[in-house]
Amino acid sequence: MSLGWTLKETAERQRQTMTRAVVVKAGWVFRQKSKLNTKWKRQWMVLYQNGCLVFKPDSGAKSHGRLWDLGRDCMYLWGDKHCQHLVPPSASTSTCLMELMFVGSKHLKLCAISESEAQ
Repeated sequence: MSLGWTLKETAERQRQTMTRAVVVKAGWVFRQKSKLNTKWKRQWMVLYQNGCLVFKPDSGAKSHGRLWDLGRDCMYLWGDKHCQHLVPPSASTSTCLMELMFVGSKHLKLCAISESEAQ
């Protein structure tokens, strides 16, 4: 008998929790997936009141990829002046850039579609 949750069970519980969570902000952003890949991909981002951040291919998608827990795992959040090493997508400016660093040295690079969306 196991007292802990398996990874699959934990992921399913998180997904069930997210369906009941309150959305704080949602919209299109550009996301750079890795250090090696400098291309920006447009994705639908949802920030929930519980501090979780998810990305979906579009606003109507039911499923999402990795769940980023900002309250638990985010160590640093940098804005435009600290993101000078990033080149924004052609449709945006450097003032829309943001980089988050998580436990385990994972980085999340984002760029808002416009300055008003960056607020």
